[in-house]
Amino acid sequence: MLKLLTSVKLTLVLLLLLALVAVGGTIVPVEAQRFEIYYQSLWYRVLLALLAINLLCCTLKTFPQKWHYRQQLLGFLQQRQNSGEQLSITLMDEVAAGLSGSGFRVTEEEGQLLADRSWGRWGSTLIHVSILLIMLGGLLGEAGFVGTINTYLRTPNTHYFDWDAGHESELGFQLRADAFRLRYYPILIRFEIYEVSSGANLGTLTLYDNEHFTVSGTDLAGQLRGFDPDARILTIDVLEQGRLLGQYRIGDNYESFGEKHYPGFRLRNLEFRDPVVKQIEADVTIIDGGQVVKSGTIQVNQPLRYKGISIYQTAYGQDEQGNRTVGFQLSKDPGENLVWGATFLLMFGFALALFAPRRAVGVKQVEGVLMLFPLVGWHGESGRERLARLLERLANK
Repeated sequence: MLKLLTSVKLTLVLLLLLALVAVGGTIVPVEAQRFEIYYQSLWYRVLLALLAINLLCCTLKTFPQKWHYRQQLLGFLQQRQNSGEQLSITLMDEVAAGLSGSGFRVTEEEGQLLADRSWGRWGSTLIHVSILLIMLGGLLGEAGFVGTINTYLRTPNTHYFDWDAGHESELGFQLRADAFRLRYYPILIRFEIYEVSSGANLGTLTLYDNEHFTVSGTDLAGQLRGFDPDARILTIDVLEQGRLLGQYRIGDNYESFGEKHYPGFRLRNLEFRDPVVKQIEADVTIIDGGQVVKSGTIQVNQPLRYKGISIYQTAYGQDEQGNRTVGFQLSKDPGENLVWGATFLLMFGFALALFAPRRAVGVKQVEGVLMLFPLVGWHGESGRERLARLLERLANK
């Protein structure tokens, strides 16, 4: 049974089955597009559990071998008498210094030298362990939740709707949305400029938000400072010879400048192209135990986190009276940090396995002559070339 559980053939069969099942999950119709339900089914988890058992058994089987790797190499070296390379160096200390200078870890035992680069042997073990940790993180994630809150501004919320449980649950603290903003890409705006005293049309301008314009025949200029497409109100900084006079605000049924002392121009016929939302954001406050414990701005893909709960901005709207509503998604995943850490461990394991190949040589006296025996990592034409270069470096010591 143990032989079957540690079989590489079993690993390949399980990986192939999981791949085929995953393909099925992309083409088989899924209710309400809930693909996670498909991949969380019992039979799919049984396949993952078998793969986890297979990896765990393989890891436990190979770990003692890798831990005692050097002792095994020393045993091989003791048995070797032929197929070695004679060294011109006669002192064992000089050979040890040369091998150490070539990047090998050198140890001496019972008159023999063992030089190896063997960190790469742990690559496969780290890969196995990291995959198991990722699986464990996925299981821990089952203890979390995904919920939503839809609320009015400045209204404290102590409950959220838990979609897995299908009912409202206690949040454990108060969440309050204080403000909401839509950030747009630059909006193209068209308007006409009129002289206040004569009412003459001074021209029509088409500008992007934040651009400047000058008023013909005057020392006045304006800079578009912001346009609210919902309220259809444009805000302009009015300047005279570079000095700020005030802010002029104009809309369909709204116009203001300080205390109604308008500058030498006024705007009419405000038009704009359809705005494109760049970012949505909400200022929120978290109250716990009657005290404000955290506040910040939530943007799409930039959540606020508190007590392991990530709060995302997901929706916005208005009711029939024009009151602003905002929506948040709350998620808690106890296994998230474990999964991220295991992912980095997985990449490190791949790097060890791919870029830290195992190489080992042994040196001992045979009939009064120092002989170097290649033990691991010298196969093929490239291996023989590396060994020749190593012998050349030792000869030149």
